[in-house]
Amino acid sequence: MKVTETSVEGLNHEYQIVVPMVEVRNRISDRLKELQQTVRINGFRPGKVPISILRQRYVNSVMGEVLEKVVGETSQQALKDGGVRPALQPKIEIKSFEEDKDLEYVMLVEALPDVDLPDLKKFKFTRMKVETTEAEVDSAVEKLGERNRTFAEVKRKRKSKNGEVLVVDFKATVDGTPLENGSGQDFRVGLGANSFLPGFDEQLIGAKAGDLCSITITLPDNYRDEKLRGKEAVFEVNVKEHLEPEEIKVDDTLAKALGLEDLTALKAAARTELERGNNAQSRTRLKRDLLDTFAETYGFDVPNGMIEREFEGIWAQIESDMERAGSSWEDEEQTEDEARAEYKGIAERRVRLALLLSEIGQENKITVPQE
Repeated sequence: MKVTETSVEGLNHEYQIVVPMVEVRNRISDRLKELQQTVRINGFRPGKVPISILRQRYVNSVMGEVLEKVVGETSQQALKDGGVRPALQPKIEIKSFEEDKDLEYVMLVEALPDVDLPDLKKFKFTRMKVETTEAEVDSAVEKLGERNRTFAEVKRKRKSKNGEVLVVDFKATVDGTPLENGSGQDFRVGLGANSFLPGFDEQLIGAKAGDLCSITITLPDNYRDEKLRGKEAVFEVNVKEHLEPEEIKVDDTLAKALGLEDLTALKAAARTELERGNNAQSRTRLKRDLLDTFAETYGFDVPNGMIEREFEGIWAQIESDMERAGSSWEDEEQTEDEARAEYKGIAERRVRLALLLSEIGQENKITVPQE
């Protein structure tokens, strides 16, 4: 094998690789002999099919196998001999491949950079520690009580108000045609929660049990059926029940409803959850400080292919989020080109930090198990 490095530009390397004809021919012959032991052809005993017949039938597929194997082995050997660590899969361009000629191909590869490892002892970081107070625990338990508050039927008929619940049946139409999936029975509407279509619960404030209401809603821009977005839907609503929130009781009953033994256990669980959240925030802040410091301190060339791959992942998520929100670049505070430039910079930072941390991990024999 003859390897010639024809170009080096930054991290980009180009190699011209020639594999002698005799090696290619021997590989093809060896593969045909392997096939001879397994191929079954009518008129010949197992293992006795002439090589000439096998060549007529299988030489093209065998040459494909040989090409893939030879290129894989020789390209890896060329990189190893050249001391090049590829950032991504090399690009291969076949120039010549015939049974009676040398195999010639060009390999383009982007190398991982040489990273000067930092002296970690010179860095100092502060990990914040937050003490969880009794007041915070009490507040957290109160919020649990609020989220698990029970509702009771209003005894004396009156107008409903924010914070209460109406149990309703409804049917909706658009231009007189029933709205697909636009009906419901025993549907609980939290007044003021805005948890259904925008404006739906607002128009029911003041309704009483037994009322029949007709309300009109403009279907939002992110409504699932694009053809109906912005159209007016008329809802015929039958108010069946009117419920009001009961007093919150933070006691053993609440704890047991949440699967705990008593109020003491509930407070202990709330404290544990608060401490877990505080520790997570502290770790996130420490991580951000560390990565920011590394990003400001260390600069080296980063493979463009890795940057592009990272950017494509980021950009796909952005486009997905915008599509889900029904927004466009005209709604944003920056143009698409400005956003691309910003996120390309973020992608480069991510890749640079990943390479740096990878080198630190290898140097210090750090392994991260799956769990």
